[in-house]
Amino acid sequence: MPSSCSIHRSLGAVVGALALASTAGAQVLAPHTTAGAAFASRSGLAPQQDGWIFERYAFDRQGGGIGSGGITQIAATLQKQDCSVASVTQLALYDQVRGTPSSPIAPGSLASVPDTSLPLYQTALFNLPAGGPTVCAWTLNVSLGSQPLPGCRFFDLFVGALLTRSVLVNGNDALLAQINLGFTEGANATTAQPARTEIDREYATTMLAATTGAPVPIPSTLAYPTPGRMHRFWIGYEHVTHTGAQLTAGQPPLFGWAGDYPDANDVGNAPVPRFDELAWRGEHSTLFGPNVIGSILLATRTLRSVPGAGAPLSLGATGCLELDPSDPLFLATLNGAVPGLRVNGVSTSAQSYLPTNGIQSQAGLPGLLHARSVDLYAQELRFDLASGRFSLGSLDTHSFR
Repeated sequence: MPSSCSIHRSLGAVVGALALASTAGAQVLAPHTTAGAAFASRSGLAPQQDGWIFERYAFDRQGGGIGSGGITQIAATLQKQDCSVASVTQLALYDQVRGTPSSPIAPGSLASVPDTSLPLYQTALFNLPAGGPTVCAWTLNVSLGSQPLPGCRFFDLFVGALLTRSVLVNGNDALLAQINLGFTEGANATTAQPARTEIDREYATTMLAATTGAPVPIPSTLAYPTPGRMHRFWIGYEHVTHTGAQLTAGQPPLFGWAGDYPDANDVGNAPVPRFDELAWRGEHSTLFGPNVIGSILLATRTLRSVPGAGAPLSLGATGCLELDPSDPLFLATLNGAVPGLRVNGVSTSAQSYLPTNGIQSQAGLPGLLHARSVDLYAQELRFDLASGRFSLGSLDTHSFR
């Protein structure tokens, strides 16, 4: 992918410092939501059909910027209502079909779709054990082995699971995908009610069913009667950044899907006015070092959107820079200008960040909230003072529409 000399020069000492060597560790699962299962579904597949269910990682929105350890794990949680008959399944990781848009054109239209003709990784068919005539579920964690996928990805990825058909007449032994119930759609993109356009744009899940002899992809908002639902499928990598929202002062922030649509100015006109605070969390597979500085870096642009760049920048063992370093907000957060977004002495593998005096009081940030044309991109940066190593977390996004 092309990168301009001007972009590289603008990084200056930042790239020189970040590109110092770091070591890969174990992996962290990066779910779209931190909540548990709400129910299970076949996403429109009839009990007598075999079909694939996919969860999309839109790398220009969340999940990009994977570190040097690459992708070494995929996971999915499947369920059956009657486990008296054994089932066969298969997990896979797909790239997107080239030429499909990274975002859907209109509500209900398709964003990128998985290229099922060329899996990046695919298990063999394997059996799930039989049990009694009761409900059972499995969380399937699959290692990609000694050949992880490279960390700097340029296109969306899809975690897929094969849901095989029912053998029993009543259809209760058909495989289901566990679902997290997110939110019902609403007119405003708030934490409680993200707009349908946002659901399709950022989390468009596709379903492939062998209906008329050819696979049929379906957007997430058409696959379910009520949109705002995520399959419990995950990708695993070394260093993850999560965006979040604190709905009530003193209460733990919500991360993942639940925190991507904060209502900082009560745009949704809630019965109890909402002034959500923004929050972030970085999660590393290890503590990363004995003496660590952690920072949240922010920008309103990514390198993917900058003319002449068009792609994230690999920093070798440090990770993959997605944020535009020429954005003034990036430079401000890199220099620690937002109190609360830098922690000296990170003592845990998962570190949360909240602006010390609230996001509304931070110079340059209140005007961005609910501008309805702004996205706030984030990556966590960790620096080990003892070894001089850096690690850059994945990309995640707050959306204001």
